[in-house]
Amino acid sequence: MIESPASADLEKECMAWAEQQEFIYSAHWEVTYRCNELCVHCYNPGAAHAPDEIPQRQTNELSTAEASDMLHQLVQLGVFRLTLSGGEATLRKDFLELLQQARSLGFQVVIYTNGLKLDKEYLQRIAACYPWSASTAQPRLSTTQ
Repeated sequence: MIESPASADLEKECMAWAEQQEFIYSAHWEVTYRCNELCVHCYNPGAAHAPDEIPQRQTNELSTAEASDMLHQLVQLGVFRLTLSGGEATLRKDFLELLQQARSLGFQVVIYTNGLKLDKEYLQRIAACYPWSASTAQPRLSTTQ
């Protein structure tokens, strides 16, 4: 997505409106700490940074029902834009279900992913949910596990 001055101005107006209404414009949700990479720059607690390290990540995450409840709570708080991230968000078995639910609840969804799980079929399923954007970090400075 290329941001134009007009779209940046529109976003600023939306942010100002949300603030005036006492809404939260944007929330960033790390839906899992699990990841399929060994990035040397990883901030994730317990991450392994080299092939000989054993990850000590906390892998307990919300159940699908708890995550669904979280989405409803975010709606009640007035969140407009929801960023789904991780770890690697697409490693959740219910990621597409959460994405579909987030869109059905009216969130503008942004996805942060390393892209390793994104084959053509998975991309089509994501695209069918019409996320605002899906981004990968560039350049990749990591070693795949």
